[in-house]
Amino acid sequence: MKTVRAAKTIRYLYTVHALIGIALSGWFLYRGDERRFWLALLALLCLAVPRVMAGVFRVDLPPALEGLAVVFLMLTGYLGEVESFYERIPAWDNLLHLTSGIMFCAFGCGLLGRGAGEREERPSRARRLFGVSFALAAGVIWEFIEYTCDKTFGTTMQKPTVRPGLYDTGLIDTMEDLAMGFVGALLFTIYVYRFWALTRGAPERLIPTAKASLDHSDEGALLSESTK
Repeated sequence: MKTVRAAKTIRYLYTVHALIGIALSGWFLYRGDERRFWLALLALLCLAVPRVMAGVFRVDLPPALEGLAVVFLMLTGYLGEVESFYERIPAWDNLLHLTSGIMFCAFGCGLLGRGAGEREERPSRARRLFGVSFALAAGVIWEFIEYTCDKTFGTTMQKPTVRPGLYDTGLIDTMEDLAMGFVGALLFTIYVYRFWALTRGAPERLIPTAKASLDHSDEGALLSESTK
């Protein structure tokens, strides 16, 4: 459950993200910079992704994971794409894919087994394996999206590699992205396995819980109460 302070922090992050997106979109539209306008608008729309995923998979996002996701979207959208940090800072792309592997692995660990209010010593081996698999699948889907955008809109989301004697249209970038996501997922599972007790279950702050659901008897009781 979110504390009042955590809920305010998450609301603040969402607000900052939205204001930046609106301001940048308006500025680029005024300047006639169509490419950066659409990038800023897309980054703004991506703000809905954490809540949409939580709704689709019927989980409650812990504040730490939700806050990290919002900050991650700002770093990828506004700094990475709009301000071209992917080109300015060579390690920017790898660091973000590493972070995404950690987040998606934590999210995947929350999709199996544990419900709201339930606790365990640490996620089981099956849940950790599923988390890694979920992170890998998310990385592959993202590369599909990059390829589709490049082919359809002429973007360069799959960055070409140009070196003496080598010209690559994006394969190296794609494989490095997938590899970094895999490394991030492995780091999270190793951290959970080796240091869960030492950190007093700190990784649990990143793992979602299944939404509480009412059984038929509870639904019947609520229905009878509402008709009184």
